Amino acid sequence: MSEEATTKTWDQNPDFERTVVQNLFDMFVAPEIARRRERGEIPPDFDLGAAQIIFFPDGRAPAVRLNREVQARFQATVAPGALSPGQPVYPKDILGVSGVEFTEEGLADCGHATMIRTANGWSLAFDFIYYKGLARRHIDAAREFLGSAEHAAASGWLNAFADTLFSAMELLAKARLLTLVNGPGEIQNHKAVHARVNRQSKIGNIETAHREAFNRLYEARRAARYLEGARTIAPTETESLLVTARGMLAAAEQGAGRGVPPRPAPQAS
Repeated sequence: MSEEATTKTWDQNPDFERTVVQNLFDMFVAPEIARRRERGEIPPDFDLGAAQIIFFPDGRAPAVRLNREVQARFQATVAPGALSPGQPVYPKDILGVSGVEFTEEGLADCGHATMIRTANGWSLAFDFIYYKGLARRHIDAAREFLGSAEHAAASGWLNAFADTLFSAMELLAKARLLTLVNGPGEIQNHKAVHARVNRQSKIGNIETAHREAFNRLYEARRAARYLEGARTIAPTETESLLVTARGMLAAAEQGAGRGVPPRPAPQAS
């Protein structure tokens, strides 16, 4: 499909997806095509089948990939009989794309907008949330501390329980904050994480039960780790706190998961 034909197809279907695709095309893809034509890197009749715009969290200019340059893992619906082991799948056989995920480790913290031409028109997937890769690393570390807290609770080690469960909860809180509004430089210490957890909870982005449990461990950790004051965690609290921590884990995993799935755009008549 030529650049002009693509624009015409989207203009004939002014729904949300087409408006977003058209805006992305005008802002990023069309200028990239024009630049490459000027440099003689693509022919005048360049046929656009896929485009991917990569947004970097460090403020770099977005990178634009075209056609075979697009790299990602796709979940797609294909026409009956189109799949054959070891054989490629062609755009004419793809009915719709239901998910796009980066496969390159170096791009795990980036956002993207990916457009794929299918047999039913254009599918769009976009995810403008930064630092998902870093959030996942926090989640992996939190799992270890959560396992340690479970062992400490079963052993009756309440000081170790408070310390390790706070570490798990703080890592999970940081994972949530990273995928909400905070860059890593804003949550580098206990006080900053504590303040932002409470702020995000007040506006509904973090569950109240998660905030309350985090605050409970935030206060209890100092007595448990540094023996400053009386221990405040009771044996009867451990299970409920662990249940809440598992809920925090599920919320963090969801926040660090895939972004908005694409919807196949209707084909122009």
